[in-house]
Amino acid sequence: MFRASRPDSEATLTTFVRSTMPVHILAQGWDEGISSIPFGWTLAKIAPCIAVLYLLKLYFNGAVNTSERNMHSKVVMITVSYISNFRAL
Repeated sequence: MFRASRPDSEATLTTFVRSTMPVHILAQGWDEGISSIPFGWTLAKIAPCIAVLYLLKLYFNGAVNTSERNMHSKVVMITVSYISNFRAL
């Protein structure tokens, strides 16, 4: 079982910090390469795809309705009469 304690004389401070903080996985990838991170290349291939999909979602999301309407005890009915167009065909 790993116990976080002060680094002893054999371990350096950087290896101690990297083994105890998951944020420094990026530093490991920078120093030792992406191959040293488990599934590093898979994440490097999937991350741009997810980023592009997220940006497309933001772009095509449309405008946000910022006006609030007070609709207490009101009934709103919306009807669409598109069936009559199909009968004419």
